[in-house]
Amino acid sequence: MKKNNAQITVLGLWILIILTLLAIAIGQRVQFALGISRYQKDKLKADLLAKTAVNLAIAELESDASSDYDTLQDNWAEDVERFKKITLNGNPSEYASISYNIDKQYFGLVDEGRKINLNTAPRELLIALFSECGMMHRYAEDLADYVCVWRGDNNYYLNSNAEVYRNFKKSPFVRLEELVIVASQFYKDRGYYDYQRMARQLYMEVKDYVTVYSVSIYSYVNVNTVTKRVLLMLARSQVKSQEEMDCIEPIVEDILKQRSERGYFKNLDKIKLRDVVSGTSADETLFANLKSKFILYSRYFTIETQGYSGKVIRRIKAIYDRTTKNMVCWYEN
Repeated sequence: MKKNNAQITVLGLWILIILTLLAIAIGQRVQFALGISRYQKDKLKADLLAKTAVNLAIAELESDASSDYDTLQDNWAEDVERFKKITLNGNPSEYASISYNIDKQYFGLVDEGRKINLNTAPRELLIALFSECGMMHRYAEDLADYVCVWRGDNNYYLNSNAEVYRNFKKSPFVRLEELVIVASQFYKDRGYYDYQRMARQLYMEVKDYVTVYSVSIYSYVNVNTVTKRVLLMLARSQVKSQEEMDCIEPIVEDILKQRSERGYFKNLDKIKLRDVVSGTSADETLFANLKSKFILYSRYFTIETQGYSGKVIRRIKAIYDRTTKNMVCWYEN
């Protein structure tokens, strides 16, 4: 009898252990399922918040009253209070932001008009771009030729039918990331074993200063939004003599100073050559050539939004054409 009781006790303990383990397993599965459910809910919220922020950015662009000129004073350009934390339901852990990074974080939109267009930039401007970003001048010249052939230029000196260009598409850039392909081929042809890393590094150096979206077949920049670095590249591409080279910094500095004093330009005639640097015609020549590359407005705008919900972050990068009111590019993660 005692032996039977002991067996029953042991059996009962085993049943209890099995039930406990089963309960733990079920609890873990339920916890995992709840975690997945929370993640999906937060993912959906973050996605909707990011898309809502895109619509808000478009609304800001469309409400811009200054259709003849775009400036850094416009509401879309930078507004920390408006764009840093956009909430819809008052929950501080669920919000969106509109921001971009160029040296530091800004809260607003980027107009593509401030950048150098890879499809329309003259060879001299491409050379100035790559040189400014740390490339040796000889290499900058060669890479500029690669870019010109890739986008379909037919200038006689390029010899675009050469074997080295056999795999080039020979049509305009559609995505900025195509530059990585061009640079990879460039470095590979020069025998670098880590050509892909070098190409990505070059791309990271130049990506904030170039675009593939243009308002014209000519290479213009918006003087109201252009950065000093791009303005220096543009000026260096116009230089024909050492005298003009010596004028670059003072002229660029004065143009930016005039913009700062005025806030922005409504008319290109208001941009003046105020200080003579060289005492020769070099000042006027360089200034006139540089000024001929200016416009006052932008057509395309980059919108980068982030949606936050719980531990989930959703990011969207879009390019908006304000003239046709269409998205010409859209990235999500």
